[in-house]
Formats: sequence, C-alpha cells, structure tokens
Amino acid sequence: MTVFGGGSNLTVSSLNDVWVLALVVDTDADGIPDAADNCPAVFNPGQEQTGNNVGGPFGDACVDPSADVAPDVTIGAGTTIDKGVVIASGAEIGENVDLNKNSSIGENTVIGDNTVINQGVSIGSDVVIGVNVVIDKGVIIGNGVMIGDNTVIGQRQVTGPLITIDDNAVLGMNVTLGKNVMVNAGVCVADGTTVGQNQIVSVSTCP
Repeated sequence: MTVFGGGSNLTVSSLNDVWVLALVVDTDADGIPDAADNCPAVFNPGQEQTGNNVGGPFGDACVDPSADVAPDVTIGAGTTIDKGVVIASGAEIGENVDLNKNSSIGENTVIGDNTVINQGVSIGSDVVIGVNVVIDKGVIIGNGVMIGDNTVIGQRQVTGPLITIDDNAVLGMNVTLGKNVMVNAGVCVADGTTVGQNQIVSVSTCP
C-alpha cells in the first residue's frame, strides 16, 4: 500500500508478518527522492538544468536563484550551488560538488569532484582543490593555494597565499598557515596551530 501526500510517499509492506514502514521524502514531487535528487526543491524528473540554471550555461547543476555565478564558469552535473554563493570568472567546479550558503570562489579557481565547501567559506583566485575534499565553515583560503585529494580542513581556518596542502592531510579548527607553507601528505595539524611562512609541516601534531 502506498499513500501519497505532502511531497512524500509512505510505503507499507508486510514480510512474513513483520510490518515494514518506509517514508520516502520527495519534496519537489518529481519522482526522485530527496536523498538522490540533484536539486530537491525544484521539479526536474530528468535531473536536468534547475533553479537559476534553467536554459543557462552551467550543465546539469542546481543553482539557487540568489547565487551570483559568472557566465563563463563551468559547473559539473549533480553540483548544488546554494543561496548567496558567488563564483567569479573562469572558475571550474566539478561534479557532485556542494557549495553551501554564502561561500565565495575566486577567479580561475578549480574545485574537484565530490568536494564539500561549507557555509561562509572564502576561496581566493587561482586555487586548485582536489577531489573528495571537505572544507568546514568560515575557512579563508588565499590566492594560489593547492589542496590535494581527500583533504579535510576544519572550521575558521586562515590559509595564506601560495600554500600547498598535500593529499589526505587533516587540518583542525582555528589553524593559521602563513605564506608558502607546505603540509605534507597524510599530516594532521592540531586545532589552534599557527605555522609561520615558508615552513614545511611533515610531522602530525594531532593528539
């Protein structure tokens, strides 16, 4: 038995006298459950261009109407651009990227697939971010920074210009990195750490 209403499908089934109740949420009623929908609030059953991107140049992405995206920006399929996001000219955003509220991306910055940029993050120009990266709330990243694959960057971090953070690094909360710092692959930098300019971080400091 399936009950429809309120943008959700309520499915009830019986298996060997054990009742199973499953609630499938589909906010925009396009037949794609929210958990799998590239734009849960906009009706697009084919996962086609949505939001501010309908008829636009940004591929199969969900772009909030309040987002300010330069017309030459490239955005991959399945990417979500949230409210108040600003993306400058020449940026390239990969597939299945989440750009959350009020984040900003500078000119010619490249963001790899399956990356999450959380609320209020500011990313400078000519930055390269790898795949499967997570950047937490309020992080500031300077110009010319390179961030490797599978890196995690904690909240309220300030990262100066021309920094390299290698693959699989973990940077804690409230970390400050000066100009020309290099963080080696797999290194964990503890919360509250300050690293001066021109330093190489090769040893983990996390407890």
